[in-house]
Amino acid sequence: DLTSVERNGYSYDPVRNSNATQSNDSLRIDYIFARDGVQDSTGAKRVTVRNSELVFEQYVFGRQLSDHFGLMTDFFISN
Repeated sequence: DLTSVERNGYSYDPVRNSNATQSNDSLRIDYIFARDGVQDSTGAKRVTVRNSELVFEQYVFGRQLSDHFGLMTDFFISN
């Protein structure tokens, strides 16, 4: 099963979101920046991305919540 980001990754998508009216192009406009996992003294990464997915894609009372979808990422942070 692919996550929504793996399916297309477009957080601005006029095909799936009627509020996205500023451009006809699907765009990746939401980003989460994290440094590649810095290694600790044992060589293990201290920060690892576990999952990223688009959120708020559903309609609420017949409307989209915004002109773009949100992006949620789960991190594993070791001591």
